[in-house]
Amino acid sequence: MHHPHHHIARILEQAWKAKNIDLLRNSLAEDLIWHEEPFDLPLTNVDAVVAVWKKDLANQNDLRVKVEVLDSAGKISYFAMWYGSR
Repeated sequence: MHHPHHHIARILEQAWKAKNIDLLRNSLAEDLIWHEEPFDLPLTNVDAVVAVWKKDLANQNDLRVKVEVLDSAGKISYFAMWYGSR
């Protein structure tokens, strides 16, 4: 049986692939910490993640994302790792 967070991770990966910002927004927990490579400054609200995705998706065709989701003390942490499809 898959953990529900595993399901959310796959949805987020699909949202990126489909360039679907609404799916991203609707799938993220309100109380979140978003880490993405190079993992320097995590984002801490949905609007910040959505803003980054809008900017990054605008000219993106060959980058894929792998997402891991962890629940720690009531905060949902997302870890996004990027890789090329070339």
